[in-house]
Amino acid sequence: MRFGPFYFNVETQQLKRGENDVPLDERSAALLKLLVQNRDRSVSKDEILDCVGKASGFPDDRVFHRIWVLRRLLGEYASDGNYIVTVPKQGYRFIA
Repeated sequence: MRFGPFYFNVETQQLKRGENDVPLDERSAALLKLLVQNRDRSVSKDEILDCVGKASGFPDDRVFHRIWVLRRLLGEYASDGNYIVTVPKQGYRFIA
């Protein structure tokens, strides 16, 4: 999937910016995959925990931090809303 200057291979969970690899740890890659595959709706914190967290010991209070990390890797801030937006009282949505 292409968005902005990025290409994300959902199957291999590899992210590239142009020709350069963007290093993603396992949790960030899984989170980006979840958001991309569900870009038609918001993804709740519980869904993120079910997909990304429980299998890898991801603590509940780290969802916000993981979103923050992913946004930084994509070169954005919460107020930018270029790729990931916060949907109040619902979760997060990938909008690219």
